[in-house]
Amino acid sequence: MNKLSEVVFAIKVSELSPNKSLFNGYQTPADPEILERIYHNNVLMSRRECENDPEFKHIIPYCMITSEDNQIFVVNRTTNQTEARLHNLYSIGIGGHVGPSRFLSPKESIQNGMLRELREELIGMDCVGESFDFMPHLIGFVNDNTNSVGAVHFGFVYELLVDPDRIPTIKVKETDNMVGEWMPIEEAVKIENYESWSSLILKGNNNE
Repeated sequence: MNKLSEVVFAIKVSELSPNKSLFNGYQTPADPEILERIYHNNVLMSRRECENDPEFKHIIPYCMITSEDNQIFVVNRTTNQTEARLHNLYSIGIGGHVGPSRFLSPKESIQNGMLRELREELIGMDCVGESFDFMPHLIGFVNDNTNSVGAVHFGFVYELLVDPDRIPTIKVKETDNMVGEWMPIEEAVKIENYESWSSLILKGNNNE
């Protein structure tokens, strides 16, 4: 099936924050009011319908993988990836569009989609989500209306904190689409060519 025909979760921008301007940047922790609005006011649309419609935001789970010894997994997206607007940019987030899953609530479907993306993109994720010490946790939201990608997407930011012993087991599956490496967080923040969400998250964490 063509990716643009996929049915995904979206929400009207006016529904996200009806009483005030929607924040721009990285928000942590996630605002519970926005969370509830997404869970209860989402709509199902094809990616084609809202890919270029700034009245709607696609919901994107965006998971960064860090280790207990302060390393982070950084990927670089190649020109073989579908989304041309992200070619050759670095990222700390693994994720993608998600849609409904049979018999699951929107909340469960979004988390299930996030786990699926990790398993599809990375080696070493077969058991992710099956135990408390290998479970991504929602830590915030990211929103950026300053570019064409961010204008139509809204990110659920997750963190998967792993034991350092797992570091050698976690790698990119399809290296034609992206390459990845572990690096100390203090080195990762020095990279300049990040996609905007990653840049916002790293700057936000670095200022805490």
